[in-house]
Amino acid sequence: MLFKDFFKCLSEKPFTNLIEVDTLADIVNLHHFGVGTLTFRNFPDFQGAQPGNFIWLESDRTSPYEEAFNDAVVFVNENILDDLPTVRIVAAKELMHVFDGAEQRANSPEKFKELLEEIASSPARNDTSPQYDADRVALWKAILALIPPWIREQFVDAWDKGDIKAPELARRLVLPEEVVAAAMGRYYSVYLDRYAK
Repeated sequence: MLFKDFFKCLSEKPFTNLIEVDTLADIVNLHHFGVGTLTFRNFPDFQGAQPGNFIWLESDRTSPYEEAFNDAVVFVNENILDDLPTVRIVAAKELMHVFDGAEQRANSPEKFKELLEEIASSPARNDTSPQYDADRVALWKAILALIPPWIREQFVDAWDKGDIKAPELARRLVLPEEVVAAAMGRYYSVYLDRYAK
């Protein structure tokens, strides 16, 4: 399943003013043939821990005639559990890694270490690994999934006129202010065209 197929499934869901992360997970569980079961878990905070992580488990198959699949786990740091807006974007962003290609996965200690070093140093655009790029793309896919066009369009005029600001929109959408500001910004349509169409 590609992200654009996932996004089409999302657009066919009954209209709502708030997209739940569980709704996104349900779509993946029902329609992504490469995913066996997707689960969410919390992990205890430790020094240097990221807010969330995504892990593919070992490949499996139910019969020799079926395609292989992987179970997947989205981990959310216990340290952020009291901040629902942050939990929502972190869980959705990590969930979007189900759409990563094989070359984008940080599936070895070496690739994971390289990714952590890149996150810590903010490398120049041409110096990034596929894993680093996938992490940034996953964030935009999460923004598109949690604030799809049919929800965003309700607020565009008020946002452009200054009648609604990031704190109010963040409260309504239960997301961090930076996320709603990005969704209302000029790059939203760029990423919508690039990943969802």
